[in-house]
Amino acid sequence: DLYERAAHVLDTHADRPAFPVQRFRHNAYRAVLYGASGRHSDARASARLALEAASANQSDFRHHQALGLVGPDYAKLMGELQGLCDA
Repeated sequence: DLYERAAHVLDTHADRPAFPVQRFRHNAYRAVLYGASGRHSDARASARLALEAASANQSDFRHHQALGLVGPDYAKLMGELQGLCDA
C-alpha cells in the first residue's frame, strides 16, 4: 500500500520537469517502486522512460545545453533500471 502512495506522491509533485535529470529521477523512482510492488510491466515502462532521459546529451536550454544532464553518479541506478527493462 505504501508503494502506491509513494507513486501517487511522485505523480502529484511531478510538474513539467525542465531537465533530463529530473525526468530520469522521476521515472527511475517510479520504476523501482513498481518493481518492488510486483507491477513489472509498469516498472519496465518507467525504466525505459528513465533510461531515455539519461541518454539525452543536451538540455532544452539553448545557452546551457549541458545543464541538468544525467551524470555518472547514477550509474548504479541505471544498471538496476536496465535490469528492470530486461526482466
